[in-house]
Amino acid sequence: MGRGTHRELMKYVPKIDFVGDSVNINDVGKAFVKKVKDGTCLFPVSNISKRTIQKYFPNQEKTYDLIVYNTIEKNNFQDPKADVLIFTSPSNVRAYFSKLEAKEGQRIVSIGPTTEKELKKFGIHNYKIPKSTGELGLIDLI
Repeated sequence: MGRGTHRELMKYVPKIDFVGDSVNINDVGKAFVKKVKDGTCLFPVSNISKRTIQKYFPNQEKTYDLIVYNTIEKNNFQDPKADVLIFTSPSNVRAYFSKLEAKEGQRIVSIGPTTEKELKKFGIHNYKIPKSTGELGLIDLI
């Protein structure tokens, strides 16, 4: 999922058959299922994965989740007093806004529709979403 993951994975495997390059994970899910067709797939995931891509598989028995890390929402952090807030997951949104509020003039960025939905739950509507994944999408946006 994304160019950053692609670069890291290239260190460990000789060939990568698919890179989910859309900011919209639903688009990635649809494209990935077309690529895999009737094959089986292992998803290394977080303990709180929303299984967005897996849900597009018509046969759920062909998907396997392997929890490889736990997401822990921390609340023992200081206000960074940043001009731009970039949220990469719903858990980032929950952790930040359970402790702090958006300040006037801060620009807020959501990486994808799932994070966008969580921002809306906290009453945040003045955010932007990059058109492409990775650092270049963020640079173009900001």
